[in-house]
Amino acid sequence: MKSLFRHILEKNKSGAKAIVKEQLVPNDDKELGRYMATRGIVSMLDNKNIDDGIFEDAEKMSRLRKLLLKRVGSIWCDEFDKGYFDTWIRFINYSRRYNSGRTDGKEGVYKNPREQKERNKAP
Repeated sequence: MKSLFRHILEKNKSGAKAIVKEQLVPNDDKELGRYMATRGIVSMLDNKNIDDGIFEDAEKMSRLRKLLLKRVGSIWCDEFDKGYFDTWIRFINYSRRYNSGRTDGKEGVYKNPREQKERNKAP
């Protein structure tokens, strides 16, 4: 699922759609919920009415995550809902980690840990 999330955050529609297309037919309600959530997240890439920065908006994603965590904990949450909401929560968690490792859309400064140690030693 991480590769799907990475494709979505990199706005690689074709890669994300290919992964969704390869997903197996769900066997139970929870898997069906996960499947529908991934399809929905990918379809957001095609929607031109959605702001480009919605996935990068940490505040909105944090509020959505809190709301979904409450829903998953509800007694009214069935297996489909659990799979659906859990997938969104995983996506938001992955998105937060992904965006925290980037600055202005670029990968982290240090790919080589030795560079970081040498830079920290310099006055």
